[in-house]
Amino acid sequence: PLAAIDGRLAGRPGNGESLMPQPQKLPQGNHAPVRALAVVVLYRRPLAESRTLAGLAQAFAEDASLGKQLDVLVWDNGPATREARSLPFAFAYQHAAQNEGVSGAYNAAAIIAEQRGCAWLLLLDDDTSVTAGFLRGILGHAAQVADDEGIAAVAPFLFAGRFCMSPRLWRFARHVPLPRPTQPYTETRAIFAANSGTLMRVRALEA
Repeated sequence: PLAAIDGRLAGRPGNGESLMPQPQKLPQGNHAPVRALAVVVLYRRPLAESRTLAGLAQAFAEDASLGKQLDVLVWDNGPATREARSLPFAFAYQHAAQNEGVSGAYNAAAIIAEQRGCAWLLLLDDDTSVTAGFLRGILGHAAQVADDEGIAAVAPFLFAGRFCMSPRLWRFARHVPLPRPTQPYTETRAIFAANSGTLMRVRALEA
C-alpha cells in the first residue's frame, strides 16, 4: 500500500484523532503517465553490486514502459570516481566532488530532474529491492494525485513482519506505527517516512 503525503496539512498539531488511516477518495479514470528521475545514491559500492540497480535492470526488462517514465541518475558519494560504468539500461552517472550525504545528492538530483522535465524524484539508496510492480504502483499513484499540488510525496508502507517501519506518525515526541492500510490513501497528519522508496514532488522540494 502507498500513502500520499499532503504537505499542506502535515504540519498541523494532533488533536487526539484515531491512528487509523483516514482514506481520501482518489480521482478516478485514466491519468496521464508521470515522468520521474530515480536517484540511486552509492557509497563505496560498485555499480555491479548494487541491489537497487539490479532491481531496476530487472524491472525495465520486464516492463519496457517503465523506462519511458523513469530516468535514472547514479550519484556516487564514494571517495573516487568509477572508470568502468555500464548497466543494461540508460543512466547518468555523477561523482560528488564533496560527499554531502544523501541530502546533497537529493538537492542536486532535484535540479537535474527539473532540467529534464521530471515532476517527481524517486529516492533510492544502493541496497533497496526494487520490482516492476513497485515502480508501476508508485508511479501510478503519483499519476492519480499529479494535479493536486498539495500532495508533496508518495511513500510506500514498509513492514518487518507485522511491524510498520515506515511511514510512522509523530506523536508525543516519538514515532508511532500506523496500522496496515487496505488500499492507497492520502495522509494529512505529520508523519515520518523512510527516504529510500519515497517519491517526492520536485516543486515541493523547492518550496
